[in-house]
Amino acid sequence: MKRKEGESAREKLKRALDLEGLSYLGDLLELRGTHELDARGCEGILLYSETCIKLSMKKYVLNIEGEGLFCSSYLAYTVRVRGEIASLRFEKREDKK
Repeated sequence: MKRKEGESAREKLKRALDLEGLSYLGDLLELRGTHELDARGCEGILLYSETCIKLSMKKYVLNIEGEGLFCSSYLAYTVRVRGEIASLRFEKREDKK
């Protein structure tokens, strides 16, 4: 795919992946099986229980649902969640339109 004049590499990637509606690609989720998730770019923990953890990311809220969930570390905007992860769900942040 040829880069349009004045287009950055990030913009080219968004276009190639058909992500034109997204203006931020800085968050990174790394899932290892169903037992461990690293969420980079986390701005805060909104809800914390053994069955649901909600993380405030740059432009969305990440809902992690499962059993025996816990945050094993949180530093440098990266949260590591461990436990039996059953689902991930993304909600648009109302304050970030």
